[in-house]
Amino acid sequence: RRVFDSDPGTVYVVAGSSGQLNSNAVLDHPIMVENAISLGSLIIDVRDDQMDIRFLENYGFVRDHLTLMKGRTSAIRNPSTT
Repeated sequence: RRVFDSDPGTVYVVAGSSGQLNSNAVLDHPIMVENAISLGSLIIDVRDDQMDIRFLENYGFVRDHLTLMKGRTSAIRNPSTT
């Protein structure tokens, strides 16, 4: 069993389309990299110091994903600009 630092950390995620769609929603918040009007669920898998997060649309398509590694830092990459 792996022992983590005394500060476990906190991750906040907004997945606001999991219950119903609002086709009139404004999707222009400057910090949001991905905006979509689609139903789905947030899937979170944690193993040791790695957390994998996926947004799974209601048709089974993974719309967005990310991986967080505890204790590591890296630059944030915006996939829409590469």
